[in-house]
Amino acid sequence: MKVEKIIIQKITFFIVLTFAILIRFLNLGNLPLSDFEAKLALNSLHILSGNDAYFTSDVFLTNINAVLIYLFGDSNLVVRLFSAFVGTLLVFTPFLFRKVVDNKLLFIISLWLAIDPVLVSLSRQINSSLLCVLFGVLLIYFILKKDEIATGIFSSLLLLCGKSVWFGFFPLMVLFVYRMFRNSKTKDNENGISTFLDQFRAKRYFISLAVSLVLLSTFGFIFRSQFVGVIQGLLDYFQGWGSSSAVKVMDLFRAIFIYEFPVIFLGLLGIILFSRSINKYYSLLAIWLFLSIIHLLTYPSVSIANSVWLVIPFIIFGSLFIRKYALDPGQNRKIIGLISGIGFVLMEFLTLISINLMTNFATLTQSPVSKTIMVIAGVVLVLFAIFLIGWSLSWKIAGKSLLFIFLVYFGIYTLSAGWNGAGLRSPYENDMLHLNPIPISEKILVSTIENYSEWTHGSKHEAEIQVINIDYPSLNWTLRNFENIEFVNHFSISANPEFVITKFDQTIEAADSYKGQDFEWIATPIWNLLIPNEWANWVLSRRIPTNLQQQDLIILWVRNDLFPGN
Repeated sequence: MKVEKIIIQKITFFIVLTFAILIRFLNLGNLPLSDFEAKLALNSLHILSGNDAYFTSDVFLTNINAVLIYLFGDSNLVVRLFSAFVGTLLVFTPFLFRKVVDNKLLFIISLWLAIDPVLVSLSRQINSSLLCVLFGVLLIYFILKKDEIATGIFSSLLLLCGKSVWFGFFPLMVLFVYRMFRNSKTKDNENGISTFLDQFRAKRYFISLAVSLVLLSTFGFIFRSQFVGVIQGLLDYFQGWGSSSAVKVMDLFRAIFIYEFPVIFLGLLGIILFSRSINKYYSLLAIWLFLSIIHLLTYPSVSIANSVWLVIPFIIFGSLFIRKYALDPGQNRKIIGLISGIGFVLMEFLTLISINLMTNFATLTQSPVSKTIMVIAGVVLVLFAIFLIGWSLSWKIAGKSLLFIFLVYFGIYTLSAGWNGAGLRSPYENDMLHLNPIPISEKILVSTIENYSEWTHGSKHEAEIQVINIDYPSLNWTLRNFENIEFVNHFSISANPEFVITKFDQTIEAADSYKGQDFEWIATPIWNLLIPNEWANWVLSRRIPTNLQQQDLIILWVRNDLFPGN
């Protein structure tokens, strides 16, 4: 029986791991780069060519992408490849602690890391947040092993990940330093500190830290200008207290709640049951989570990437709850499985009805309230059936069956949310987990210019282009392969480029005549204006009415003599 469980566990992990790799790498280069991603990608491109670069504190990620661009080219796939690799590697990190933590618990955590929507979405975008988590876990591992050289290396790597690290890693460091002091068998605090420093050999640690900072920030003095980014992350963090971001705090928490509802629900159950347990580290983790929430609520310049410091502890507590109450159904596994299966089928049937009610145009005349009542009534009937089972048969069987129904349902919900967060479902521009809005008309704009350029010059990238007073890093990245492109603040009347790109409210005056076509570059949903029925439609189909989107348009002007027949 034990061998069968191990085989089932391995097969399950293989399936989920395959899904984790698939969802992180599938069509990775298809989506255009957002402004946030494009800024980092352009920085990598510029440090290779020696041109002026955007100054960034994400030093390590920029350097890695510069090497990848040098080796494999500057495609969207290449610059996102390392983030996807890091996101996949993160799935295996729980097993580093298999000697000190229950293996079944680590298995659940690993499975959850593989499919979590926020982690999946960040894996498919250029950012350093998951790098912070990965290097942080490795740092903790080598601290426990008392390997001061490796600890110094990963400490330096964390400092090269920008301001993301300052959002959540300090409390975690305090947690493990406290553990070191607690385990030191000394009579007073001063002797404890001396013993700790002696055992850890702090001198070797700081030498390793200093050497690693120099070599890793410059990649062996190849990118010497990158060394100044070592302390920029801390400076960016402090500057964030005096500036605000386009993302509002309530928008951030709304996105976390919608995508991470199963994690939050099960995590809260785990916190209630385990934060006061004999193991005090759970209490410290709960305190760290609480402080992280307060931090995000008070910090003015927030980003969806910061939510990773909330998701990780929720996953740990949720996994604790599943490990204790759901992993071993006991002697009544067959009847629990039967009841759970029937209940799950009924819940899925209700879900299909919900999708039909909320998205079918034939039912739009029906009141949104009546639709909601019908769905709630169906859920209540399922719960009442479980109640009758508990009353007539066994409350334990009823409770376990209900738990398994919701766990399977939550698993499907998480997989679906992860698929949406990965940008694999159209329309991708309405997703909440993008670090910045993603351009919509990138491919149409590029193909239009390439077609005219090939018609005129016989080459797709030789057209003369002027971009007038547009500060979109995503547009700069989109046009990176055109050889004769110029970014200017004002259009000269004497200039006669073949193509001019302007904002929607801008016109051009030139000696030659031009014809213009507008392109929808960015469409940002106005979330606060959505009514409940529109929210339900978005949850099920990711569609939002056009009048509830804030659109940023650009105009491509083409000189008249480029048109065939002129």
